[in-house]
Amino acid sequence: MKTAARNLAFAERLVAALVRGGVREAVLSPGSRNTPLVLAVLARPELRAHSVLDERVAGFFGLGLARASGRPVALLCTSGSAGAHYYPAVLEAEATSTRLLAVTADRPPELHGCGAPQTLDQRRLYGPHAAFAHLGPADDLPAQVALERSVASLLAHPGPAQLNVAFREPLWEPGLRAQARSLPGIARREPQPAAPAPAELGELARGLAGRRGAILCGPDTDPPRPPGIATGDPAPLAPPLLRLAQTLGWPLLCDAASGLRHGAAAEEALSAYDLYLRRPELARRLRPDVVLRFGRVPTSKAAQRWLDTAGELLLVDPQGAWHHPGRAPASHVVATPRALCESLLAALPAAAAAPAQWRAAWRAAERGARAAARAATEDGLWEGAVARTVAEALPAGTLLHAASSLTIRDLDAYAPPRPDGPRIVASRGLNGIDGTLATAFGEALAWPGPTCVLLGDLAFLHDAGALLAARALGVEATVVVVDNGGGGIFDLLPIAAHPTAFARWFRTPQRADLASLCAAAGVPCLRADDLGSLRKALRTPEGLRVVWLPVDPTDSLARRRAAEGAALRAALSRAPQEEPCPSTGSP
Repeated sequence: MKTAARNLAFAERLVAALVRGGVREAVLSPGSRNTPLVLAVLARPELRAHSVLDERVAGFFGLGLARASGRPVALLCTSGSAGAHYYPAVLEAEATSTRLLAVTADRPPELHGCGAPQTLDQRRLYGPHAAFAHLGPADDLPAQVALERSVASLLAHPGPAQLNVAFREPLWEPGLRAQARSLPGIARREPQPAAPAPAELGELARGLAGRRGAILCGPDTDPPRPPGIATGDPAPLAPPLLRLAQTLGWPLLCDAASGLRHGAAAEEALSAYDLYLRRPELARRLRPDVVLRFGRVPTSKAAQRWLDTAGELLLVDPQGAWHHPGRAPASHVVATPRALCESLLAALPAAAAAPAQWRAAWRAAERGARAAARAATEDGLWEGAVARTVAEALPAGTLLHAASSLTIRDLDAYAPPRPDGPRIVASRGLNGIDGTLATAFGEALAWPGPTCVLLGDLAFLHDAGALLAARALGVEATVVVVDNGGGGIFDLLPIAAHPTAFARWFRTPQRADLASLCAAAGVPCLRADDLGSLRKALRTPEGLRVVWLPVDPTDSLARRRAAEGAALRAALSRAPQEEPCPSTGSP
């Protein structure tokens, strides 16, 4: 068999293994060395291929596809520096346990170490941040089972992986046609929901009953589950979580990106706690004996500090990951949230609720802060008002991707629960603003309903190249850009008082004409100068478009300070005036 034919046969078998491992989306970036892989992908009817010129955009686009689809996604690129542009997306995938497979084409061994163009050592390109395997060249083709074993192992990894594949030239010859190869079937079993052992569970339940506690759901506690995608714990989490909070008489604190603030848990979910836990006096009054914590580190810094004051912290994660930068928890429970909630409900005694005044104190503080926050966001064009308006105006079933920095923080503080609210997602692994648009556009192609992106002007400019890819791929999404003239979050940090360095080196004011930039990409741009115009623009999501809101940063900062002060005063006036005495219960 000639080299080109061997290359194609090798690639066909590799892609067949990807398909059997659950890959249904492949993001391809143009190049030469990955020619056999591209042809093999295009021959598979089960695979949807997306062509994205910029590998950095492609990496984040694949990240969004994987997050919203619940399936592993393959990225394919040529040799040389191309794969390095996936690095930021790989790092976010690692931090969020997202299955992203970078298939990096490589040159054969004889071209390494001799100055051959477009050649570098690509093995373990992402270091310890991704699982790794190397295959090829095709004339050194491993046994079928070895190839399949390598692919299956990488796809089973709960995070990113790199598959480095070497090819010799010629990479293709006229007359060669790729075909969809079939592989022998191998039974695949999805993991079953995990729960602690009965003895451990009984001890855990006794330690919760009758105590003043709280449940805090951080980002990604209940990730999106599109219809038709099997996951290890496919049943909804909200019903048993809601029953557990009610049975224990505990407040249920839901991060904006938890997946639980809107929907079935909205009646119990607390949302304004970031505004009132900032006050040490109030945080002391609401100090819990125990906290049951799900998901990743909460967006609210006030909530993070409050967690470290709790008598006990029970950290729950299905993979046993440690998502807590503060003091060591009393218990680290390896279980899926739903399985744990259901098991605890079965194990708790009949009279398990905390004293009634405990939950009442939280509800009083929440009502006060939420009412003040609502009053402060009813008019005026500032970031908090925009966040609340977007969260309240979007139709049910919308996926709302929030950028890091101020955007997710304002949604967390000012967007109250809605039974029919949007599904909020955010890249809360590394909290970077890079790749915001590309990630959201990938999610848009996988999500069955409308998609909206809320971000600031710096995050938009940082990823403006994604507009070109989105238009070419037929993405439909509404992009809401809050333009406050640079990095508004730095106005809230101590460096804002620096007399010379602040403006140029931290706030970094931008002079880009966003409307002209959108026009160059062929994307419509609507300007909204008040909240009413924004609501009107969000009422009928269609196609790909940008809604641009210029915001006065000085006025915005003043409104933010006023809103925070009003929320604290309102919460203090309604909360009890004395700290509750510690409750009795098992340690």
